[in-house]
Amino acid sequence: FAFFWLPMLIPMTLGLIAPYMIYRQKQFMVENNSFGKTNFKFFANSKDYYQLCLRGAGIIILAGIGSFAMFGLLGPLLQGVGSNAGAAMSLFALLVPGFFVLCYLFVAVYFYVRLTNLTWDNTRLGRHRFRSSLKLMEVFWIFFSNGVAIMFSFGLLMPWATIRLTEYRLKNLTMIVDGSLDEFEAFNRPDV
Repeated sequence: FAFFWLPMLIPMTLGLIAPYMIYRQKQFMVENNSFGKTNFKFFANSKDYYQLCLRGAGIIILAGIGSFAMFGLLGPLLQGVGSNAGAAMSLFALLVPGFFVLCYLFVAVYFYVRLTNLTWDNTRLGRHRFRSSLKLMEVFWIFFSNGVAIMFSFGLLMPWATIRLTEYRLKNLTMIVDGSLDEFEAFNRPDV
């Protein structure tokens, strides 16, 4: 349902069902895992995902306004350069796609960080909780620098980039223990 039928409804609902779909997919992924006899539980609700998507849409709108403002400021400047118009247009042709790539990367990283934190912060394993503390600018730098490294190594540094991101994610994931982990592990140990 969450991975087949809900995505098919996105065009018919003009994308309004997308946050609910993401919520159901995360719920499915968390609640269909267990540690021994103890199932993971998911305590977020669809409202949390709608709020996240609204904030993301706000960032996209602000980026659009910023790009129009940048073009509005650069346009008159380029007209006044006279004989150096060719060099200025070449610079402009490099800045515009670069700006859009950075905006796209920023919004993608924003969703990645917020979805990861929201999902883990609402995941429980028995009485134990999790806390994800990914930071937007740190993940943005990791994605950006990994992308540059992969591009200039013709893809050879992709395993390094994957390990680097995974290491950061694991360093920022904490299990908040309620009770004894030894008792919890003993309860979940399979019978011999």
